[in-house]
Amino acid sequence: MVPALLVALYLPMRSAVGTSLLVLVVASGVGLLGRLGQDLSPDWGLTFAFAGTSILGALIGSRVSRNARPEVLTACFAALLAAVAIFTAVSAVPALLSS
Repeated sequence: MVPALLVALYLPMRSAVGTSLLVLVVASGVGLLGRLGQDLSPDWGLTFAFAGTSILGALIGSRVSRNARPEVLTACFAALLAAVAIFTAVSAVPALLSS
């Protein structure tokens, strides 16, 4: 979502990230509300571990981004996307070739 907000709407990096996180929170909340009343037994330890590390990452990220130039944030985000794409390709190509 962030790349689309950057490219299509020309939002600044900080606004694009904030908007993306807001959409994620709303979508997650709606999904959780839709599951209320169902017979579910989530792994609360794992859930709270993810929540805690997410909060910690948000706190650290906000301090880092406050002092970083938007161009540096954009370059770091592009590098992260490229790394994920390469990892995904390296993981998927052997399975595709063997079938």
